[in-house]
Amino acid sequence: MDEETKNVSKAKLKSVRQIVGHDNRLHKDNASLVEAKFEMLKLTDSQLVNAIQINSWKLRQNIPPTRNSMSEESRSYSYNAYFIENTIVIPAGLASPPMVGPNYPPPYIYGGLGFITAHEFSHLFTSPDGRNSWSYLAQERYRQNIEDLVLQYNGFSMMGVPLNGTQSAEENAADNSGIIVAYGAYKLWERTLSEAEREAMEKLTLWYTGYTPEQLFCIAFAQPFCGVYDRNTISEVISTDPHSPTPLRIIGTMQNFPPFATAFKCPVRSYMNPAKKVAIW
Repeated sequence: MDEETKNVSKAKLKSVRQIVGHDNRLHKDNASLVEAKFEMLKLTDSQLVNAIQINSWKLRQNIPPTRNSMSEESRSYSYNAYFIENTIVIPAGLASPPMVGPNYPPPYIYGGLGFITAHEFSHLFTSPDGRNSWSYLAQERYRQNIEDLVLQYNGFSMMGVPLNGTQSAEENAADNSGIIVAYGAYKLWERTLSEAEREAMEKLTLWYTGYTPEQLFCIAFAQPFCGVYDRNTISEVISTDPHSPTPLRIIGTMQNFPPFATAFKCPVRSYMNPAKKVAIW
């Protein structure tokens, strides 16, 4: 980006409203209402159990499963972050185990919740409206990078069904830019540590998880994308979903992410460490 576009983009970022956990406007200065509302909702460390519990709780509360406006309270209990109406929302259901919890290693938090947050912020610029104020040069460079990204994802297939890189371009761009931003934030945090603190963190992470901090960062990024696809419906998924199938979201993003290849010692020009890597910014 040129300086003019950077300045415009920074101002746009500052204008974004952020909701983490719960929208306080829904229950202003009345904590008892919140406590009473959630009293019957019992959550665990299991995402599957939580999803079942939340759906049952919504039925008892008579909360519709739709997302029509920012005022809808059911969003607070969701496991999905989103960007809407110039607002970034990180629901309480997401800012909790297994994404975040007591004594979770920082690389895991930055790679998981940090990436999701950065992905949503990236949508501020991945949509055409978000780039209206950019200079011509910045828009042209972005267009060229997106063309490269489309070509990369067009080369993927799932269960024999080719991916449409154009259809999923915005989400792929948010994935590829989000991982860079999240990793940059992690490295900024790491620089606040003394050498002794950094070494202790690296040793503790390796001892506790069996992975280096950089490896754990990448694993945390991939873990929320775990899922199973049905061969009978994969064609419909690829033709209608603006997201790439989750395995390809992982592969495509990590192919373009040099710290992944370094952390896992992928040979140069191997499948996960291609010579040409696509950078969005």
